[in-house]
Amino acid sequence: MGKNQEVAKLGDGDVFIKRTPTGAIKALRGRVKLEERKGHLAVIQGKAMITAAGYNAMNQFAGISIITPEKLTLPNGDIVVNPYPIIDPESGTIDKVWVKKTAIGYSPTGNLVMTSSTLLYDIKMYFIQDLNKKVQYNKGSGRMCMEQTLTDDEKKKGMFLRIQGTMGIWVDLTNVDILKCMDTYIQNKLFAERKAQTIAERNALKKHPSLCQVYVDAVGPDKFHVGFVNVVGFNSDLTRDDLTKLAHMAEKGESISEYKGAKVDIIDANVIDDITEEDIYTARDEEETTPELTESTAQPMQHINTQERENVEITHTENVHNENNEKVKVLRADLESVIGIMGEEEFNKVIHDNFRKPYEELTAGQLEMAKTIINSKLDKQEAF
Repeated sequence: MGKNQEVAKLGDGDVFIKRTPTGAIKALRGRVKLEERKGHLAVIQGKAMITAAGYNAMNQFAGISIITPEKLTLPNGDIVVNPYPIIDPESGTIDKVWVKKTAIGYSPTGNLVMTSSTLLYDIKMYFIQDLNKKVQYNKGSGRMCMEQTLTDDEKKKGMFLRIQGTMGIWVDLTNVDILKCMDTYIQNKLFAERKAQTIAERNALKKHPSLCQVYVDAVGPDKFHVGFVNVVGFNSDLTRDDLTKLAHMAEKGESISEYKGAKVDIIDANVIDDITEEDIYTARDEEETTPELTESTAQPMQHINTQERENVEITHTENVHNENNEKVKVLRADLESVIGIMGEEEFNKVIHDNFRKPYEELTAGQLEMAKTIINSKLDKQEAF
């Protein structure tokens, strides 16, 4: 192993560190644990897909910076503020959102890579798509038709939404399935701007060479799948001004072959991304109600009786308790292994300054936080 390379043990596995001759940039390679119960994974059609939260967890290691350009250019050439919400004049609520995100960071090969995602989040179209699925599986909830074929009774009890010309979808507003669609529609309006930004950030990150994995081989029971991914990241001396300048240059279509001595690659600078159903599902957060999965994404459900459910809940509680105990042991072992590196006095100072309680009393969550803090401090030490 060369003099600019070393292996440090902290966390779930070995962390490979490589320094440049000047020491300005350190390359880090390690394994990141993704957990379904933490929202890192979404199991869709039997495949574990990395969510927006999962990419954020990976990015804590990769160190890719997300920039929101001040302006974005629409397909018609108009330059608008970013993000750019379009308001429905009749209801005064958000109808669509344009947004652009740029991800800037080093690739596993050491090149500086810029990826971007520009998209239109059209709430009404996803609403129509949702309604259409209900109509397909429940004929009593509505129908696809021409507007002129609607009866007076249908006009009174329902709603017609045009799709193309006078063709569209009519739905019965008294139907339970349609009311559920309305619920989702309201949620999407409430979270429109944030959801659009989350989808754009996820798209920008998943295009980046350091985070380009989409699926994970995950194991474990339903809702508790776990998977591991290898991530390579770099620490650099690029400032926020550097990142903003690079994003602005890419937005203007300027040629950037090199910046501060590093080769620059640009991916999808001004391409408009399509939004898939999976993009929407993997962009959920804890403040949203969980949307219903469609027939194409829903997983088969196992029907169990009350006694079986109680047994499952008891077993699950015991498993979580055992898992937490084991987790605490592993975290303490990881943390104690670095005392020799940073010194006992400095170690105790970090614990005291951040938690104001003895190391022995830290919970699993506080131990995780302590590990992150210490990892960050060690990473900044040039001698390490």
